[in-house]
Amino acid sequence: MVAGEINEMNYADWVDEVDFVANDHYVRPGPQSRDELSFSANLTGNPAGGRPWFLMEHSTSAVNWQPVNLPKLPGEMARDALTHVAHGADAVCFFQWRQSRAGAEKCHSAMLPHAGRDSAIFRSVTELGARLATLGSIAGLPRTPARAAIIVDWESWWAAEQDSHPSSRLRYRQEALDWYTAFLGHGVRADVIPVWTDLTGYDLVVAPILHMVPSALRDRLTAYAEGGGNLVATYFSGIVDENDHVWLGGYPGALRELLGIRVEEFEPRLDDPLWTERVHRTDPATEVLFPEVTRRPVGDGSAAYVSARRVSPRSWPPPPRPRLC
Repeated sequence: MVAGEINEMNYADWVDEVDFVANDHYVRPGPQSRDELSFSANLTGNPAGGRPWFLMEHSTSAVNWQPVNLPKLPGEMARDALTHVAHGADAVCFFQWRQSRAGAEKCHSAMLPHAGRDSAIFRSVTELGARLATLGSIAGLPRTPARAAIIVDWESWWAAEQDSHPSSRLRYRQEALDWYTAFLGHGVRADVIPVWTDLTGYDLVVAPILHMVPSALRDRLTAYAEGGGNLVATYFSGIVDENDHVWLGGYPGALRELLGIRVEEFEPRLDDPLWTERVHRTDPATEVLFPEVTRRPVGDGSAAYVSARRVSPRSWPPPPRPRLC
């Protein structure tokens, strides 16, 4: 299960120990709700590495645990389910089969709602089942890799969001999701991959807040760029090794030489931008593309650095949803 802010365990590290992977996913209202759905399915399918995985739980309509539990509009249930299928899910399951008459989950939607078989929800469920039956031949097929990728590293997530750091406002997963949204907005398909994934074949790899970088990972990222790949690292990356010990000599630590830059001090902010840095070029070949972005040619590829983070507009309230009869 990799949805939401649940990060107590390094799920990608379990992949070789299990027979199949499963995810529970429930859409949360907001401007990135559908992007997050795709992001979460992507992040489940890629660690599975082509092996079977299940959408173990999702809802036919409203849940019962959000402050306001919005019902799904016509077509949204099928769209949610088929998004997971598109990312390699071989099973689409729901919670729950029959809507409870009593107890804490009696207001949680189900395949067979309180209204019974003569209901829009039940008809939508049976229509989805019929559609999935026509797609049976694609079960077990591997996804075609994208040309771009976003690295997600649970250990960097843990380390970057510890207390006693420059800012408690950084959100690792939100940074990764915003990059995913940016790719979608430009019509670019991107894989969301664990940090140990072979990067060969990706033209562009973004490593958001890759805070924990052991020497072996540094060497692998360097080899990727030298071999023709284009790496993008962000602020607060490369800071510590696998023991959470700071790489000395200036930031971004382990990635300093690869990026051709040096930062002496973190400069978080109280408002907007949320984070910024004074970046010094250490290699004359390093270009300044924008005030917050540098790029250094590396072998046949490149290594770019994004040193700032603006307050995300993603927390704005979503627009009112139209009522359809």
